[in-house]
Amino acid sequence: MTPIARSIIANRLFHADYQVDRGPRRSTRAHTIIVGNCGTLAGRFLLIPDAVIDDGLLDVVMMRPASRFGWAKIAAQLTMQKMVQCSPRRRRVFGGMWRTQALAYVQGREFDVRFDTPHAVELDGDHFGHVLRARVSVGLAAVMLRVPRA
Repeated sequence: MTPIARSIIANRLFHADYQVDRGPRRSTRAHTIIVGNCGTLAGRFLLIPDAVIDDGLLDVVMMRPASRFGWAKIAAQLTMQKMVQCSPRRRRVFGGMWRTQALAYVQGREFDVRFDTPHAVELDGDHFGHVLRARVSVGLAAVMLRVPRA
């Protein structure tokens, strides 16, 4: 069994307090928190539908399944997001139909999170260590990308 499958079956949630753009501090229980500014993963897998790579905002998704059934809800929502991403008409018709509270999304220029116990952190899939707190921010126009003309 793969590590991710074992993790999903165990469904161990952790407590986290987080703050977006120095706004009010909020609490949640989550299985996974992902911070990025691109909503599509390898294989055109749409994880964060409102993410725009050059808008100067971080996009955060918190996976908060209450049970194994919650993972089924997450899978259904991610499947629907993938299905509707390529068509404005599909987005209008089906866009919010599969929204579940098991996935929570926030956006901002800065995301600060605190954990009760140390948690593993990855950067682009590489293990970075264990932390009790992480503060992630984005600088508008901080990176220049050059792409070929279409």
